[in-house]
Amino acid sequence: MIEKTIGRMPAPGEAVTSGTGRKNSAGTYIVRKAVKYIQENYRNRLTLAVVAEQLFVSQWHLSKLINRYTGNSFSELLNQVRIEEARKLLKDPKRRVGDIAVEVGFSDSAHFCHVFKRQIGISAGEYRNRVMKGLIDEESEEV
Repeated sequence: MIEKTIGRMPAPGEAVTSGTGRKNSAGTYIVRKAVKYIQENYRNRLTLAVVAEQLFVSQWHLSKLINRYTGNSFSELLNQVRIEEARKLLKDPKRRVGDIAVEVGFSDSAHFCHVFKRQIGISAGEYRNRVMKGLIDEESEEV
């Protein structure tokens, strides 16, 4: 899922034309660094401010770049990474959904369940059931 989002972005060093017509390889570099940081730290309490500080850019600038190059807000991008990891963890039937929610960085399992259903289209429990029955190929995005 996140690979598709990143896949739409130009390769590192490849200049792209922004809406203003100016080339902006620096923007893609910053977004790729932000995504990498999110992927490495999604379990922690992450905010736009934290990631922007790590990349030495303003929150406003990072927010605009993420939206421009991924089509998602910072929180949508963060949730994509977290839900992607949750999908992997849900393959283990011994793990509780609430524990998985906390492990992937959600402080509230109800919020996790809401985000999971909004992104995937079914509840986390139903997703697990379908994976266990072989009705979902956990490598694909299809539900």
